[in-house]
Amino acid sequence: MMMFGSGILLLTSLILQVSFSFSAKWMNYTQDGDIILAGMVPFEYEPTCTGEMGIYSIQIVETFTFSISEVNQRQDLLPNITLGFDIRDTCNNEDVTLSLVLSLMSRYSTADTIYEIPSCDPGPNLNGQLLGIVGTSKSATSMIAAQATNLYGVPMVSYSATSVELSNKNRFPFFLRTVPSDKFQAQAIIDILARFKWVYVGLIYSLDTYGIRGTQEILALSEKAGICIAFSESIRDINTTPSYIKAVAKKIAAFPKVKVLVMFGGFAGMNLVLQEFQSTHTKETRVLICSDAFDTSAINNDLAGMLQGSLKIKLNYYEIPGIKSHFSQLTSQSQVSPWFLAYYESWLKNNNCSDITLCPIPFSGTNMPIYMSVYAFAHAFDDMLRSRCPQMTKDCLAIVRNVTGNDVTPYLFNVKFNGPTGTFKFNQDGDSDGAYIINALTVVSNGFAWHEVGYWDTQNLDIPFSINESAITWPGSEPRPPISVCSDECPPGYLVIPTEEKCCWECIQCDPYEFVDGDICSPCPSLLWPTTDFTSCEIIPATMINAQDAMIIVLIALCVAGVLLACLSIIGLISYRKHPLIKATGRVLSLLAICGTVLALLTTFAFLIYPSTASCSGCAALIAMCFTMTYAPTLLKVNRIHRIFKAAKKSTRPPCMIRPKDQIIMSTILMTIQVVIVIVSALAGDLSQPQRLMPDKMSKYVEIYCQFGNGFIASCVYNLLLILACCFYAFKTRKVPSNYNESKFIAVSVYSTLVLCLAAVPVYTTAVAVIQKVATLCMALVLNAYLTLVCVYLPKLYAVRFVKNIDILKCSSMMTKESVFKIRDLPGSVETKTVPSVII
Repeated sequence: MMMFGSGILLLTSLILQVSFSFSAKWMNYTQDGDIILAGMVPFEYEPTCTGEMGIYSIQIVETFTFSISEVNQRQDLLPNITLGFDIRDTCNNEDVTLSLVLSLMSRYSTADTIYEIPSCDPGPNLNGQLLGIVGTSKSATSMIAAQATNLYGVPMVSYSATSVELSNKNRFPFFLRTVPSDKFQAQAIIDILARFKWVYVGLIYSLDTYGIRGTQEILALSEKAGICIAFSESIRDINTTPSYIKAVAKKIAAFPKVKVLVMFGGFAGMNLVLQEFQSTHTKETRVLICSDAFDTSAINNDLAGMLQGSLKIKLNYYEIPGIKSHFSQLTSQSQVSPWFLAYYESWLKNNNCSDITLCPIPFSGTNMPIYMSVYAFAHAFDDMLRSRCPQMTKDCLAIVRNVTGNDVTPYLFNVKFNGPTGTFKFNQDGDSDGAYIINALTVVSNGFAWHEVGYWDTQNLDIPFSINESAITWPGSEPRPPISVCSDECPPGYLVIPTEEKCCWECIQCDPYEFVDGDICSPCPSLLWPTTDFTSCEIIPATMINAQDAMIIVLIALCVAGVLLACLSIIGLISYRKHPLIKATGRVLSLLAICGTVLALLTTFAFLIYPSTASCSGCAALIAMCFTMTYAPTLLKVNRIHRIFKAAKKSTRPPCMIRPKDQIIMSTILMTIQVVIVIVSALAGDLSQPQRLMPDKMSKYVEIYCQFGNGFIASCVYNLLLILACCFYAFKTRKVPSNYNESKFIAVSVYSTLVLCLAAVPVYTTAVAVIQKVATLCMALVLNAYLTLVCVYLPKLYAVRFVKNIDILKCSSMMTKESVFKIRDLPGSVETKTVPSVII
């Protein structure tokens, strides 16, 4: 297979020898040495090698020769060994590069003459051993050269090729580079887009290996970063027709929301597209994110206004120590390359100078990758030779004659040394770390300028990416970067509905009680509400009734007034306890009933406590007991009246269990029954529990209240029986003598209570708001207390305190046919009447 591939390369090279007429004048620049490093440099930039040279190539050659000269002068690196060089012009053309590499390999190869191809310009006879190549300057030519060098196992270190494809060691096992791979540059571009939240961008790339591979890397990284490439268009280096330029410009105009364009490539057609777009859309602006190969020099003043704020990724080239001084001393008499001499003469002629000191050639001195390539080879050679000849004497020179590129390659991959920029080494793919400077375009008074605003560096572990946003002047001098999104991000609680346009969508809001469940809106269950991000549901914090509500304030006022009336009644009963009218009403039973009304009034305040199992059980118990304390004594009183008048009609014998002591015992029994019901219900957990209520599912509002259980219903049934019994006996005693009117007041009280309870129950059960439920229940308790006080006890106290003439039925202890009513004037005389005998 290797022989087959080699044959194809040989055939291709022979065809190139016929197809191209190379210029023999400047084909080689050589210097003999023990070890030869070849240099592949583009000069004329034409397939026929006849174009005009640029200063960039001149600087590459002089940096290359300066670095080799510096290594040869060192005693600690390759002692007794001299480096030589053989520099050739690739013309920046892939076909020319292949021919030159094969020619170069055949010249130095003695192992196999089948690949021998005559050189275009053999030059002086070089005795050194070719062990490495520095070059080429472009990814496309580097791939061709690397495939050719694979045949001979000669390592090649590029100073400018950045394509991701060259990192594939299965295809290019002998290729390394001192510049970072485009995967780092692509990551830097993605980080810039993410930093400014530009998630909807366009991509224009050069249709070559550099542009295609870099674009593939950007597409892969953008998908992971959530950045949408709205469109991508390629530009050819040659044969880019005006119609195609207009078509690409129209594509940019077709996406008005794309405010950021990634320019990955260096073809002139990319600038032509921008000029065409600017000519038809004069008021439009775009921000460019340019790769390092993009030719920013083609941007003119007209384009600068449209592209203000654009950013360019630039390799972080450091200045080589001492090289500027060396270059400034070069003249036509110095030992320099023929390309330098040609450029030197052209420079003087074009600048009308007779002396180079009057118009010095500009020299940046920042071609650090060239410098590091030479030193990487030098250290690899040194490491290899020291492993075989530790003393590094002159005898080691014989070893060099038997060394091949295959022997050097492992040392080259593992090389590690300290350079001007710090420690240098290759990674497992033969690449160097990524370090870039980020420049921004700013319009100034006399045109425009690029200035540094940030950096991206994989070696900086603390802050690998930094950019000074305040140093960037955005289009239109806006204080903030432009927005490059197709659709605004949907707020929480909205569905994202894709549209026909790529990476665009519409936002549809869910109902307030719904959360976003994938691509649908799902309602939250009862008593739950969507979270703030509308991704799930959570329990709504329940609120209790507001004590500042007008209805609650009225209830509290009525309760306070009721308690004061009840206290007044108790004070009156105690103060006038010896008064015949108070004695006749049953003092202990009356006090017990009034205490029941006080308990009913105080129960209202218990409902203002935040509902819990304990507080709800307490409320239910208080309601049950307050009714029992009120109506158990009342039942005994009205039952006593009924039995007394009924017994008086049949015999003179008094009924049983009518004494005060008996009445207290019976009251205690009736209340004990209720206490047992409450305790059993509470222990069973069926008395009352806090319950949440959501009056309206459209609003985030949940109230908590006490939900009464079956145990409370049992207590209510018991109290209802007491009230019904009171009603029954009140009805039975409706015809008692008019001067004994307590039974009539009791009748009014219990009838009203029964009606009130019958009205409150349906209102309570059908109410949809907690305030309605609580207010209804509390109002029923308050009104019941007021009915008891107003109808039964307050009239007696009024009579005792303010009425002077009161008829009092006084009975003897003996049952006779006839007894005496004594009418007393309080205080004053007593008038007696004869009436049927009654026991009180």
